[in-house]
Amino acid sequence: FNLYLTYELWTEIRAGYIKYKDKAYGCLKPGVWSDIISDEFWRQFRLPCAYVFKRAKVFFSDKRSHFIIVNGKCKSKACGSSFTAYVDTEPKKGEHLIMRCVTKDTSTIPHEKVKRQLRFQKRQIVGKDLLVEGVSNWRRRLAMQEMKIGDIEPPFLYESSILRKVKQEYHDKTLDVGPKDGKDPIYIIRNMKHTSPYCGSIHEITLDKICVHYRTPTQMHVYREYCRKKPYRRIAMDATGSFVSKIQITNNLQSGHIFLYVMVINVEGLIIPINEMISEKHDTNTIEYWIKEWLRMGASKPEEAISDYLRAFLGAMTSGFNRMTIKEYVSACFSAINSHHTKIFEINKPADTYIRVDVAHLIKLVCHWKCFDKKHPDIKTFFVRCVALMISCQSFKTFESILLLTLTVSIQQYEGYYSTGLPSPAEEAKNELENHIATEIHHTTLDIDHVEITDRREENDITLDINDKENDYSNDIHRWIEKLKMQAEINSDKKASRLNAFYLPEFYKQIIRLCLEFPLWSGVLAPIFNSEYVRATSAHCEAYFKDLREYIFKNVQTPMRADKFIKMHLRSIDGTMKIASAAIITSNLNNINNMSINRNDINMGNSHMDSNINKEIEKNKDMHQFENWMNKGKTEILQQNEEMSENTKLSEHRKLRNTLTNSKSKYFKPYPEIKHIKNNKIKKSTKKFLLRNGSFLQPLKINRTTYEIRNTCPFDSIAQIITLAALEDTNYFNYISNSNNRFLKLCELILKNGVNITVYKERIAVLLDNNELNLPTTTDGNIHIIDVYNNIAVMWTNLTKDEPCINKI
Repeated sequence: FNLYLTYELWTEIRAGYIKYKDKAYGCLKPGVWSDIISDEFWRQFRLPCAYVFKRAKVFFSDKRSHFIIVNGKCKSKACGSSFTAYVDTEPKKGEHLIMRCVTKDTSTIPHEKVKRQLRFQKRQIVGKDLLVEGVSNWRRRLAMQEMKIGDIEPPFLYESSILRKVKQEYHDKTLDVGPKDGKDPIYIIRNMKHTSPYCGSIHEITLDKICVHYRTPTQMHVYREYCRKKPYRRIAMDATGSFVSKIQITNNLQSGHIFLYVMVINVEGLIIPINEMISEKHDTNTIEYWIKEWLRMGASKPEEAISDYLRAFLGAMTSGFNRMTIKEYVSACFSAINSHHTKIFEINKPADTYIRVDVAHLIKLVCHWKCFDKKHPDIKTFFVRCVALMISCQSFKTFESILLLTLTVSIQQYEGYYSTGLPSPAEEAKNELENHIATEIHHTTLDIDHVEITDRREENDITLDINDKENDYSNDIHRWIEKLKMQAEINSDKKASRLNAFYLPEFYKQIIRLCLEFPLWSGVLAPIFNSEYVRATSAHCEAYFKDLREYIFKNVQTPMRADKFIKMHLRSIDGTMKIASAAIITSNLNNINNMSINRNDINMGNSHMDSNINKEIEKNKDMHQFENWMNKGKTEILQQNEEMSENTKLSEHRKLRNTLTNSKSKYFKPYPEIKHIKNNKIKKSTKKFLLRNGSFLQPLKINRTTYEIRNTCPFDSIAQIITLAALEDTNYFNYISNSNNRFLKLCELILKNGVNITVYKERIAVLLDNNELNLPTTTDGNIHIIDVYNNIAVMWTNLTKDEPCINKI
């Protein structure tokens, strides 16, 4: 066999000298030549042998018979054929190296599955590729490049188990982890604390139970810059598992689950971690100590701190930032709310930091209440949307009104009208809540002055479950709740025209318990704390965890050892901080430029807290609980960079730009369909209101005649416009309900029952009934085909020819 090696491959294995005792011997490049010769031999001749080599001799004497001699044999025990290769002359630049190989043609000899050893330089190259690609992808790529259909696996397509070990070794090498370091990760972390480059970044280490605080000096510097340049500072904190594996304490004892705790801030869509901890302890004291140590290191208290509804987080934040318990914080906030006899902006803040609950977690909590089990899904939707209304309230009076209406609907057994013709409390409350949900405008006509909080000395007639104590503001909350309960339960047993489908006393009890801590989750306190955010979100933490999983730790197996995780995390933080520092500087410059160009682009949440809540919601970009990785920011800022190339816009650091979408979560959007929910039949989805084009539907039979309609876009567009108009305007709905026009009756049918086969048959009947449209009709066997393609203005005129224009309705 004549093996040809390119000049480039020859330069990689070029002959050299090694010195042994007093003599110098010629040789090929150690750790490189054997893999290149074996791999190239398989590529050119595809023999099933996995050759291993004993030696390669290089002769530089003029009297030599050969320039290079290589000896080896097949690794297979079933084959074991010898391999000898000769090179007579050294190639010149640009020429191929010709190697004459003497061995058997073993293509017909059975071989067991054998592979060459993966060692030396090739092991490092493969390990680097594996860390990027992963084992399975690496094997697929190599098979695609090297193999043909019918080939056996080449000797350099290594088994997955070998590749995983190679990947682990290379990863450990990049982290400077020795083979014996895994015996005691905490000992390694302690050494890291006192050695470069990690000294100054690891601050607290506890052994039993395991807890490590770490933050880099750069993180503290970036946070101070953020505090200096941002008038309103907001942080979010959360915890997650799945990153750090349990630690083996003894032969039979493992540690508990170890969670990663983080604090993050958001600057122009860039999520910046500012404090981290891994901990086996998940109680209030541990998290509080972590917060206090961060403050002791020189961090300023934020104006707002957000977490989910875990008591450990809330207790740690209220104690760490405000030196209060949760009960004391809620009582202080309620006392500030109750001081509404003066202007709201003159009220002193009840605490240094505004503690808030993430609305996504709260909505999820409510959705999982057991009171909704085995209930109609739209009953759940109605009450969850009522909770969403309360979350978005910025006025205590509005919040109080929404809560009273919700309590009334859930506790009254009857709705409709009394025999006297007067509406029942549940009927009035439900109609008003439907208006709120449909329009998302929080304004109520219900007079609730009679349930406002008065002096405690006048409340002796209210029975409380707790003992009265001086200055115990939680008693005020209980009194306030008791007053609302008394008002909601008036005439709850009095019969009206029909049973209340939304009667749900279990929800009534749950919402009362939840509202004892409403300052934590509603927006009522936002004006008092001068917060520009209507609703709170910790989605930045979730986005950061997603970034860790999908990018930072994408190519390594998690959970992983604590010391390895901290090393990788600190390295990623170092890069993030460099980007963050530039982002804060850029953010400051953009704020100055935007102030001079258009002051309306600046979120002035502190100046008009009583303005239309819809405008405030649109300005708040942090409503949605899901992260957006596409860097969709304000167009006013991006317009300055329209000349940037697409490659620049898609730069690598975009992966960390987690600007949340402007669209609001499901339960916070206007829901006009709520007005048409009936007790006997409730629609489940707005998708039922969409008419499908007749071209995509099967033919339908009407009066023993089969019809197929095509190109119904003009007709469907008009129907959708009128249906949505009736959905959003009660007067319009009442008009089409009283009309005799068949087309308008079709729209009413869609509103009441959604889109179904009856609606599609009625669409055909309306078109057949309207001769003025002159629609072309053809036949295909027994099927009558109607082409509805027409001018939309002509069609609108003919479908509603006897009806007045919108201005006359």
